[in-house]
Amino acid sequence: MLQLFPLELIDTISKSLDSRDLYICMSVSKSWYPLFRIPLYKTKLSIRSSDELSRFIQTVDDSCLGKYVYHIDFRQVDLTLTNAQRLRRLCPNLQSVGFGMDKHSCIHESTMTMQFLENFTASHVTELHMTYGIECSCSEETSVDDSYMNSIIPCLKTLPQLVSLSLCDNAMLPKLGCVDIDNIHYHCPLLESLELNGINLGYFTVPSNIVPASKIRNIKIHHTGMIGSDCSVWLSYFAQKYPSLESVDLTSAGLLWAYTAQHLTLFARGCPRLKRARFGNIAWKYKVLYEVYSANTQLNEVILLPAADLVLPLPNLGFYNLIDVKGFGSLKSLTYTIAPSENFHITIQCFSRIRSLERLELLGCKSPNPEVAMVKVLDSTIRYPQGGWTFNRRRSSSKISYDAVDLV
Repeated sequence: MLQLFPLELIDTISKSLDSRDLYICMSVSKSWYPLFRIPLYKTKLSIRSSDELSRFIQTVDDSCLGKYVYHIDFRQVDLTLTNAQRLRRLCPNLQSVGFGMDKHSCIHESTMTMQFLENFTASHVTELHMTYGIECSCSEETSVDDSYMNSIIPCLKTLPQLVSLSLCDNAMLPKLGCVDIDNIHYHCPLLESLELNGINLGYFTVPSNIVPASKIRNIKIHHTGMIGSDCSVWLSYFAQKYPSLESVDLTSAGLLWAYTAQHLTLFARGCPRLKRARFGNIAWKYKVLYEVYSANTQLNEVILLPAADLVLPLPNLGFYNLIDVKGFGSLKSLTYTIAPSENFHITIQCFSRIRSLERLELLGCKSPNPEVAMVKVLDSTIRYPQGGWTFNRRRSSSKISYDAVDLV
């Protein structure tokens, strides 16, 4: 028999909690399983298998505890419509939902997604994550096609209160290529955060009339299939589309080209509120860092990832002097991928002169020895004078992190 705490006791304890967690466990056949926890009435539950999902549904069905579940993520489980309907009924207060579909379901049962979304009409859901192409038993090697993706976008109108949306394709050959981004914003006017993982921007066509989505604060677009001539076009589109952007993550999985300083400078100028930026496939990283920052001095966190198969230039004293003269007034966090060809000590010297920097993380690029450029690092602390920071070092695998501790 299932044994649970009395609901009255849970109500009394959880209402008195501040930031502490109340753990509720269930006992099945003398084995204990952590079920979920209730911090401030905002339970987060992650389900990683069909067995866990079935056990959870059975538990909340027997106990009526589903009303305490606000966030549920079962993106690693191929969802059935029956389970979706039961979850909607058993967890009436859901605010965040994540679900996955295998490649077979995506192609052959496309109506299930629409019916699933329709289940949440007039619900409290404000955050939705949809992952396609998860591992499945079928042998069909395919991914979600564009017509399917665009057919489900109108279903988002059933969630007019949506503020966060994530569409991800985990198939081997992702091609969410022609997803109509404007249509997403038309059906979700309150959207503040948008993630498109697997979109092929090589097929992207800029509309003639760009309607700004001024509520968007965060975009995360991991894309494939880009070619150099397209880059400035869609970067310009995003800058015009999202004038209130504060955080951007643009990482390309394609190997055909890399971002340049000119591309990203135009983007940074178009987004004056931008504070956090992550750029992948970077060519001429030092120039990019300086010019992008000069175009938007509000940036306080920058992540630069290397372009694939490119030999990056050694840092030079010209860049070193630029930092000394210009300064990076608000830059507090920098993640930088160091190439085997770079002079590690000059790199550290450059970054140590950024007075506002509080955190520096250096990643080893992909090579037989990720730390080939880091093996001759000084002792546990690197100190450079001339008004720079002193960094304490922490090393783990192919990563070295530094925290600014005091001025020299």
